[in-house]
Amino acid sequence: PPLELLKPDSYPLYRTGIKEARAILKEGKKYYAKAKKNYDAKVALLDEDQVRPPEPKMPKDAIAAAAQMGRFASHVYLIARSQTYKKEMLDALDIKQKYKVGASWIWATITATLHYSNGKIEQGIESLKSHVDPQSKLKGEGLTEANFWTGFGYYQKQKYEKAILFFDRALQSEPLRILPNYFQYSQMFLLCFY
Repeated sequence: PPLELLKPDSYPLYRTGIKEARAILKEGKKYYAKAKKNYDAKVALLDEDQVRPPEPKMPKDAIAAAAQMGRFASHVYLIARSQTYKKEMLDALDIKQKYKVGASWIWATITATLHYSNGKIEQGIESLKSHVDPQSKLKGEGLTEANFWTGFGYYQKQKYEKAILFFDRALQSEPLRILPNYFQYSQMFLLCFY
């Protein structure tokens, strides 16, 4: 889709969002490294039988920033098809794994996009399966994103009718989202004229 479609979308400043999220993540990493260094120094002074204090944790806002960075990078990758944005997606997923962050729709959409960018369409669709299941309790933005990215996977596979089904589900949750609208109408066009 053309870059102009980003202007009216819910996320008009993806690149700025990536930059700001990376800055928050960088500060969180610095904080965590310092806290871990202090913790290790304190623990080194304890005898074996002494109770250890709880280990420091990566700040929650840094983990949330990593998720948003990956999410924004996913959208920019979709628009620009630039491999540059894979780094942000990989960095975000590295934070998820390193700090044992629980599963959620946002991590699933980042994982799916990364699979799509590597040509592993089936794996991308599979990573979203539990989030688009009708029995899922996912609502709002998460439901929209999970359905959109599933539809995009089917679009990549040229399974246009299935793609339209998932784009339609995405739009039922948030009717004014530009990217699901764009892809839904492009699929309808393909089905009508080919």
